[in-house]
Amino acid sequence: MLPCTHSRRSSGIISFILVVVIFLVLWQRPGPDTIQSIKNFSPSSLAPAKLLGSFSPANKQSLGTENATLGFEAIFTVSPWRTWRSDGLVLAANRTNLTVTIPPQTPPSQPEVDAFMATSLSGTLNEGSARAWLGHLQVLNAARNHSSVLILEDDADWDITIHEQAKMVASAMRNLSTPANATAAPGWPWGNHWDVLWLGHCGERLPFPEEIDESEAEELGPDAFDDDDMYSGAIKSAWDIPKRRKAVGAKRKHDPFTDDYILLNDTTLPASIIGYDSRLGNGPPFTRWIQYAAGPICSFAYAVNGRSVAHILDDFKQGAAQAWDMWLHTRCRTHELRCFSANPELFHHHVPAAASNLQHSLVNTHLQDEGTHNYTANIKWSARCNWDKGDDELVSCIEQ
Repeated sequence: MLPCTHSRRSSGIISFILVVVIFLVLWQRPGPDTIQSIKNFSPSSLAPAKLLGSFSPANKQSLGTENATLGFEAIFTVSPWRTWRSDGLVLAANRTNLTVTIPPQTPPSQPEVDAFMATSLSGTLNEGSARAWLGHLQVLNAARNHSSVLILEDDADWDITIHEQAKMVASAMRNLSTPANATAAPGWPWGNHWDVLWLGHCGERLPFPEEIDESEAEELGPDAFDDDDMYSGAIKSAWDIPKRRKAVGAKRKHDPFTDDYILLNDTTLPASIIGYDSRLGNGPPFTRWIQYAAGPICSFAYAVNGRSVAHILDDFKQGAAQAWDMWLHTRCRTHELRCFSANPELFHHHVPAAASNLQHSLVNTHLQDEGTHNYTANIKWSARCNWDKGDDELVSCIEQ
């Protein structure tokens, strides 16, 4: 009888464990209508969004950039399924004392992707862009009732000194974004007079024209320049800031969307920088621009608040004619949204070596890198590459 009694008990225990496991799986799984609900976003019917500054945790001191969410209420990740990207993100977050949340997300089905592509006003939205849109919309939906959220794509990477960098950049963005006749909300390191902070991208223009040609110089007149050589039509360096601002300012008076910026001497940057504005790599090393967003592309990392999320979701109902990053880029450039960027960026996407046979893009999942080692552009000490290393044994994973 003992063997039978023992067998029944074992079977009962196994059955109980199976029931618990099944319950937990079902409990954590997002509902099947998650994606469908995106097509019917109506911010006015959602719970009232918290405006920036209305979230008041018990410990105000925890709001600095030294905290686990870099001074935002939360850090969310666009990651519809678990891959090396999300696993590496968790390791990088642990290495740098960040709390990164992956909200419940449902990978879009092919019919849902096809239906989304069919709503494109331009008819040029490809499948990868549609999937990216659906991923970002789910996370934006999760962010709508937060005072501020930093949103990362799941292959994002950053420097191990991210807290030090964020403290410097947040102070500059707070100063730049706060109008002269206003004050920033106390206790909020990034300020509260912005809609989007574009902190991770693959390229951004500097916030002024590349050059002033000879005809423009004649129109401005000699008094706008600091010496006769400049007035004679000589090409001026984009890095000759005082001269350029004097000349450009004489013509435009003051354009707050292009003239204003803050330059930071940031020695945590690599000595050389790559980007689509070649001027960025030709200036003094270790220079980071904090500026009104002039045209960033790629949405590796961006911060939003309750007000801007409501605006984005409402505006989205008119249709998506562009890829998500270009849609946001357009609204920043036209000043529909008040956007600021760090240039070079704080976050970039990590690319695995070709030998790893891993998909390295959330949008273009079929692409493979041809390199022989992992790398992250514009990041001196990659948190992903150094997740298991101490500060005295760091390795560089800058693109070669």
